[in-house]
Amino acid sequence: VGSEMCIRDRFKSFNNRETFLPVDQHGLIALIAPRSILVTNATEDTWADPEGTFKAVKAASPAWQLYGLSGLSQASPQQTNYDTPLAYHIREGVHSVTAQDWKVFIRYADRQFGQR
Repeated sequence: VGSEMCIRDRFKSFNNRETFLPVDQHGLIALIAPRSILVTNATEDTWADPEGTFKAVKAASPAWQLYGLSGLSQASPQQTNYDTPLAYHIREGVHSVTAQDWKVFIRYADRQFGQR
């Protein structure tokens, strides 16, 4: 617990100083390759920066391609591709987890882990 608090405090030290972070979000997403990940946002969750998040997912694509897998394969944030191990989904609304979100999560998991 002590080390967790230290990590949390260290992360908080970058509040309003994001340009000093020693990593970029796409690098953190890329660490998940070759496993499946669905990154999600809501249109009105501006604090989470949906446009920047989509760009980060796109920038992480080469990590999946190193494994011979498809990276982000969707033309826009609104066209979720449930059949690729790296995907992005955005819904209308504010920061929350809704019934609509759960339907998307389950659909993605079913496609990725064998329930077609």
